[in-house]
Amino acid sequence: MQSLKKEIVSTLVFAPLCEGLENYVLTIITPAGIITGKPVSPEESAADCKEVHDTVTKIADDYRSENSIPAETSLDGNDGFFVLKDVQLVTGKTTHKFSTLIVFFDQITAISISEPEA
Repeated sequence: MQSLKKEIVSTLVFAPLCEGLENYVLTIITPAGIITGKPVSPEESAADCKEVHDTVTKIADDYRSENSIPAETSLDGNDGFFVLKDVQLVTGKTTHKFSTLIVFFDQITAISISEPEA
């Protein structure tokens, strides 16, 4: 059974892909710092984002196959991930930028959806 945390995060992660929220970003609090970015959809057209998304999705599909986990079944607990693009990770006074970043559910402490700061 997936955790309530994973259920909430899984739902909120794709909100910026919904009509009217396209300009919004995700802010995720983790032990590593504060991450902001936009979700990568399966239909992503940017080559670098699509390649990362497709690669980790293939790895996850292979994992499911090797462990006899049906595709429509959520992984247990906080196991799983999502991919962000146009990412900033703020750790203390340092900001790191990434074109894409894989975020694992078990590392999330809090999540917010907001308009990007100017």
